Amino acid sequence: MTKLSEENKYIKVSELSPNIRDINLLAKIVELGEIREVSNRNTGEEHKLWMF
Repeated sequence: MTKLSEENKYIKVSELSPNIRDINLLAKIVELGEIREVSNRNTGEEHKLWMF
């Protein structure tokens, strides 16, 4: 696992990898797509998600 140093607490989305832990992330949403309805496989509960 990779941990970022105290002076480098922020990372760009393009620099993320699965082994990075303990980070703060700032992201700018440029465009929202359509809303998609999904259901939880275990409970059947419905949720709405914005697609990017």
